[in-house]
Amino acid sequence: MDQDNSDILEVRTAIFSKNNIILLAIIFTPILGGLMLFYNLRKLGLIGPKNILFLLCYLVLSFMLILIFNVVYTTYLGGVISNWVDSNYLNLRYSSMTFKIAFKTLINVIAIDFLWSVFFGKDFKYPSKDITIPIVVGIVVLAITFWWF
Repeated sequence: MDQDNSDILEVRTAIFSKNNIILLAIIFTPILGGLMLFYNLRKLGLIGPKNILFLLCYLVLSFMLILIFNVVYTTYLGGVISNWVDSNYLNLRYSSMTFKIAFKTLINVIAIDFLWSVFFGKDFKYPSKDITIPIVVGIVVLAITFWWF
């Protein structure tokens, strides 16, 4: 059985993989994920108004949703969850940071997966680029942020 691979796009240029982008966007900031996606688009020559608009929407939407969730969680959900679960168990097992990280992860996974399918399609073959430089940039930005504030 021969499979038709005519719909599979393959490039020889090394770009950042979708999983690496998601991982670094979760660990550091969605800005780093957006920059890595932008780098991929630039490297493949796919820069256009539509793609830049999608990237900006991703950044604005992710920050707005994370901010709204943080406000809603601290105002309403924290008390509701502690009423449902024994507060001693909740304090030992989970913290508010657990729920915030889970929500941030969910937002980044959904958004980057959607953008990846819009920009590159489902069956996109490419060599993966090393992520050492984005990790160093993320650590430097976090260090500056912690030092500044």
